[in-house]
Amino acid sequence: MVLWLLAGLWTVLTCYLLLWPSEGTSVENVSSFFGGSDLTDSLGHVVLAFVETALLYGLFRHYVPRRASVYTLGSALMLGLLLELAQNWIPARGANLFDLSANWAGAVMLVVVVSRTSRLELK
Repeated sequence: MVLWLLAGLWTVLTCYLLLWPSEGTSVENVSSFFGGSDLTDSLGHVVLAFVETALLYGLFRHYVPRRASVYTLGSALMLGLLLELAQNWIPARGANLFDLSANWAGAVMLVVVVSRTSRLELK
């Protein structure tokens, strides 16, 4: 139950940071706090996606590890794509291939970490 709550709250936070207009809002303040550059914003995308994917994996963990990884990765990649596409309709935002790549990199990194960790546990 707690994991569902955390996953829901993190998803809301991610949606807020990626879909709220950025100019003159708290989203701009968060970006500025971490440096306000394209690089720090992209690193933020990686972190948001990594944590989102970790929480999704926690929700899917009752499946066989390979299936849990596939469901997790598919869900995280789709969420990253949909959030990035939705930015086309947000004032002062826009879909960005670099940000999409950062979203997907965070998701893939988590699944790689999980798969390597599970292989180590089997040995």
